[in-house]
Amino acid sequence: MKRTRLLILALALAFLLPAFTGRAEEEKPLVVASVTKMNGNFTTNMWGNNTSDVDMRLLLHGLPLVYKDVRQEAHAINQSVVRAFSERGEADGGRTLTITLQPYLVYNDGSPINARDYVFSILMTASRYIGDIGGSPVVMHFLKGSAEYAENPTIPFAGVRLLQHDTFELTFTPETAREGSLLHYLNYQPYPYGIIAPGCDILDDGQGVYISGPWSAELLKTTLLAPGSGYLTYPKKTSGPYSLVSFDKESGVAELAINRNYFGNPYGVKSTIARLRYEHVQNKDILAKLLAGEVDVVNKVSADEIIREAAGQPELSAIDYPREGLAFLGFATERPLVSGEGVRRAIAYSLQVGQIVRDYLGERGKRVYGFYGSDIAGSPEWASLVNSIPRYDLNAEAAVKELEKEGFLYAADGELFSADSGGVRYRLSDFVKPGEDAQEENAVPTVSIADKPEQVAKLVPLSITIGITPENEAANQVVSQLEQNLPRIGAQLNVTILTMPSLLEHYYRQVERTCDLYFLGSNFMKDFAGNPSGYSPESFDLGNTPSALRDPVMAELTRRIRDAFTAGPAEYKAVWSEYQNHLATVLPVIPLYTNEYADLVAAASGLKNYHPENHWSWAEAIVYAGK
Repeated sequence: MKRTRLLILALALAFLLPAFTGRAEEEKPLVVASVTKMNGNFTTNMWGNNTSDVDMRLLLHGLPLVYKDVRQEAHAINQSVVRAFSERGEADGGRTLTITLQPYLVYNDGSPINARDYVFSILMTASRYIGDIGGSPVVMHFLKGSAEYAENPTIPFAGVRLLQHDTFELTFTPETAREGSLLHYLNYQPYPYGIIAPGCDILDDGQGVYISGPWSAELLKTTLLAPGSGYLTYPKKTSGPYSLVSFDKESGVAELAINRNYFGNPYGVKSTIARLRYEHVQNKDILAKLLAGEVDVVNKVSADEIIREAAGQPELSAIDYPREGLAFLGFATERPLVSGEGVRRAIAYSLQVGQIVRDYLGERGKRVYGFYGSDIAGSPEWASLVNSIPRYDLNAEAAVKELEKEGFLYAADGELFSADSGGVRYRLSDFVKPGEDAQEENAVPTVSIADKPEQVAKLVPLSITIGITPENEAANQVVSQLEQNLPRIGAQLNVTILTMPSLLEHYYRQVERTCDLYFLGSNFMKDFAGNPSGYSPESFDLGNTPSALRDPVMAELTRRIRDAFTAGPAEYKAVWSEYQNHLATVLPVIPLYTNEYADLVAAASGLKNYHPENHWSWAEAIVYAGK
């Protein structure tokens, strides 16, 4: 259960950080490529969580208070960062954690890191100002006074105290304190408040930490999001094993140099490879670029055909490891056509996911029915729970029944839709689905409205739009099936091609969405606790998850799975099963498959001791590697 219980975030070319060396400038970089193009969220995941951006954050920010690797069952204090740690109970049942930092912590430019940098990262990410400028602030339900601070970021945050320059405290609510270990809540990195909030100070007058000075959404918009220089995408001052030299957002190429001021990961390991180049590659170009020496490593290759062909090349090697994540279709449930569960189910009934797994992934893939990855998909221990999750396979009859319940009964002229006549189904724009206990006279009508022109004028077609990225073979197979099967049930499919950055802007609701569903993939991170958004349970009440789903049952189950995070296996499995069953019923996402990844490595790269199978990310594995 190690991975399954985890809830799984431009410098000018001439700019040279003090920690860089001449050797780093002269040495040929190791070129790592990914089929996922970076979006530029290199500081936090509050504007999106693209897997390549996650890797960049691990390279650039490297001083977390706690850590967890694939060998651990629970988080541990990062003693490279934390000098002293203590815990005490509060009269109301809450608990307070006191953290004292090591005295030698520095950023890549050699300037000191202290408690204010960690406290600032908490206050910034919890602030509603993040939401005001287009991000998704972290809902810190677990800390005392979080709701009050989130609403008014100028007041003290009661649950966060700054005691000395190297010491701070976090007070957890009584509800959270009952969970057991609280260490998984401490996954904070330091951010330089002097750069992100210039002119501001981090103060504590006894009532909690607050930010003084010109602290505002307008300030953050300038310092975080300014094109070409905002800290979100172009962080100059960082704390990880590497420093950003340059990033070209259009081409998706980042140049990095080793941070000589980095003292090592939680195990004391430091990077030795002086320069990295991280770039985007399309599936069709992977082998050619590796064999030509243009790329040294390609990370997270899925396509079975490419991996098989690479196996026949003596110049290449493949390192296999299971994917803790999945591919899925994510709905934009705020859009009228897919706001009803029935339409979402009808689309699920129009897919043969097993065929996609066989054709695209071969034996390296497994179909999934909920939001989980390879650990659970391949585990006999979880088989009975997985088998209890509602399933959707190609079934036109079941799909039609779902659409009729959602009011899609008519042809364009108002006559009742006939499968024999073909065409597209329509429903009234003001259709309201009857409740499950609706009386017969209040059920969905089954009579023609062709003689009622005022009604016919209100008919809207069942015309579904899917958003996919270009050159995406798995997405193309999904589209091919939907183009074949949706017309058979009276639905029309439209396809919108979006760049990966643009698709993620849609998925995270940073722009007005123009598609009803999107083809996506998710790779779980260390803090993944079994829910598909990583959002707080309040998000399902407010509808501010990527799916925009408002569902109080989903909210309660998210709360319970979060609370079971540190519980025993039996309790966690029981809640997990309820969660996945309800997810498959309301269907904000259609889970597709998980798979085995391969990193392809060119022998000419000279890369040694590279073992992504032993780490969460290539960005962690590369710290151990050499040339």
